[in-house]
Amino acid sequence: SSSSSSMCRVSEEVLLGAAPQASAEEQEESLQILLNRLPSVQQRHYLVLVNPSSGSGNAPEIWAQARSFLIRVPGLTFTEIITTQAGEALERSKSLDLHVYSGIVIVSGDGLVHEVLCGLAAHSEATRALALPIGHIPGGSGNALAACAAHAAREKLDILDAAFLVARGRSRHMDLAAVDIGSGSRICFLSLAWASIGAVDIESEFLRFLGSTRFTLYVAWIVLTRPQWMGKFSYWPEEAGPPPKKPQLQEPLPQEEQWQTITADFHLLWVVNMTHGSHDALCAPSADFDDGLLHVLVVPAQSATRLQLSRFYLGLESGTHMGFAGAKLVRCR
Repeated sequence: SSSSSSMCRVSEEVLLGAAPQASAEEQEESLQILLNRLPSVQQRHYLVLVNPSSGSGNAPEIWAQARSFLIRVPGLTFTEIITTQAGEALERSKSLDLHVYSGIVIVSGDGLVHEVLCGLAAHSEATRALALPIGHIPGGSGNALAACAAHAAREKLDILDAAFLVARGRSRHMDLAAVDIGSGSRICFLSLAWASIGAVDIESEFLRFLGSTRFTLYVAWIVLTRPQWMGKFSYWPEEAGPPPKKPQLQEPLPQEEQWQTITADFHLLWVVNMTHGSHDALCAPSADFDDGLLHVLVVPAQSATRLQLSRFYLGLESGTHMGFAGAKLVRCR
């Protein structure tokens, strides 16, 4: 069994027994009554993908901890794969036998989740493949999907809590987005970051051995140096309803329609379609897995003083960042 303390979920063994004075027949009858009250055990077989190169390299140890709990779940079995190269998870997902597996469990960061989704989208039965449940046990640096799942289930973001959600077997529909980058379209399942967050994600790669601490250090550098990026952000507001037509990337926007445009020097532009952009960034507290919206966090450079930026970034973890550094959350389609 599993119980939740104020800190995190812990695993406990529970022994069921009958009164010592009961006869063998009475004990058997009592046990049968108890078993009849239990729901039928669902047989599930998961593909588990463990990325030893993710984050600070602790994914195998993290999986060992989660596995020690999951192997005791009735009806749950799994095939374990330790990935050895980039793109392996994509290829495995692309050719996955949908008759064998009930879902996929990913022990890594968000990068491997994205790789798996790209593979499922390229599957010969893509619609059915994308309907497979995906569980995320935090084994990387960002771990945003695991954070979103924990937040929605009112659980803490912890290895055993994530394993517990996998064991429960409940699933939610999740929105995906298509991002056109000029040379083609790509699947986006979590966020699209530009300006400071893009710099924090990409330019901190040389600090990967530090795990998620690399992001904290690089954010501190961003606050000190306050770089800015010139750009134009156009969006279709939520209240306008579904857009009549998706324009091509190089086409001018129709003037008569309800497109809104912000042209400015930006400090941050972070598009998310769920609550979290990282395990410690509750970007859009009101977002849901399948609300059909993109939530865009915008911070203009002109309002980004060091003090305001410090308060903004410190508030991200708890979702109390709005109101600092001129931050604005745009809900769009």
